[in-house]
Amino acid sequence: MQSKLSATPPLELHIEHVPLNAALNRRLAQDIIAQHPVPPADNSAMDGYALRLADLRQNTPLPICQRIPAGAAPQPLAANSCARIFTGAELPAGADTVVMQENTKALADSVQFLQSENYTVGDNIRPQGQDISAGQQLAKQGDKITPALLGLLASQGLTTVPAQRPLTVTLISTGNEIIELGQDLAQGQIYNSNFYAVSSLLASWGCINIKYLHVEDSLTETINAFDQSAKDSDLVISFGGVSVGEEDHVKQAISSLGQLEQWKIKLKPGKPMMLATINQTPILGLPGNPVSAFVTFLLFAKPLLNALCNTNAPSTASFQVPLGFSIEKPRQRPEYLRANIVNGQVISAGNQSSGVLSSLQQCQGLALIPADQSLNKGEAVSFFPIESLIYG
Repeated sequence: MQSKLSATPPLELHIEHVPLNAALNRRLAQDIIAQHPVPPADNSAMDGYALRLADLRQNTPLPICQRIPAGAAPQPLAANSCARIFTGAELPAGADTVVMQENTKALADSVQFLQSENYTVGDNIRPQGQDISAGQQLAKQGDKITPALLGLLASQGLTTVPAQRPLTVTLISTGNEIIELGQDLAQGQIYNSNFYAVSSLLASWGCINIKYLHVEDSLTETINAFDQSAKDSDLVISFGGVSVGEEDHVKQAISSLGQLEQWKIKLKPGKPMMLATINQTPILGLPGNPVSAFVTFLLFAKPLLNALCNTNAPSTASFQVPLGFSIEKPRQRPEYLRANIVNGQVISAGNQSSGVLSSLQQCQGLALIPADQSLNKGEAVSFFPIESLIYG
């Protein structure tokens, strides 16, 4: 499944020049190369005195030749003198060290240094380009514009940023039992939690235009919904209808419209999942059970979104944690267990049914339990923090 996702061709690139203050969560359309060093010149990291280290003598005053607040243009440093300097102020030419004011004694027009042997050239100086050097790559095409990246772009004086147009993703809920918020529940009905969970996951991935359709259990309606959505969208994600029941029409609808690439995966939760294309538009069919839809989105929809935007996203960070219980009967499928870490060990976050959505709220992450293995208490498994899965 992963190989098919990674083989998805990126969409045709459309560049929009977006004001920086409106660019949060957009995806870059071009690499960003720094044009200016940051900081633009050597500056002081402390309030104190700028001098040549060779001129420093313990308890021997140096005359103060100038005062340099932040934002001022300094004059070159006169020989055998020092400059009163403040945090962030540009270092005068000729100075190579800043002594913090706590280690000095101010006199009328000079300053006495209380110690001299503990300094080296460059102390308390932020060198030019310490943060960013000119020509440095700040970000790559496809990267999400985060608050931190916005700060970097602003440090370059950019007022606009080249962004990809937002993806259009259509979400399709299937099933007569699904009703929308604000309606009264009748017997046999449930509220549409999948739309709110998955649309929020899409928003956490980046800037996306979301469309929504609800399709009742009808083959004709299902065909019409997927046909129209494939024409209007960059990606279609459906919930439910991909199993083998008589009212599950998605597989048949897709087969009549396009190409079914993958149906069912060896995974818990998430076995009834589908990948297809209709006229080159990728279709991802997620299970209807809310936990399965949530987990399979994290595992498969995010890589698919990255492929569409030509983003080389890093693999989701995980770490090894010992199990706090034994698994005597091997799982038939790999299982992403909703779990917490307590006293340095993985424990279950309660009921693991794919319909128990509250377990996602209560868990710290997902622990990957491999298939076909018995595990003793204390053996290590991979643990994926839930926040890393969502926002990483």
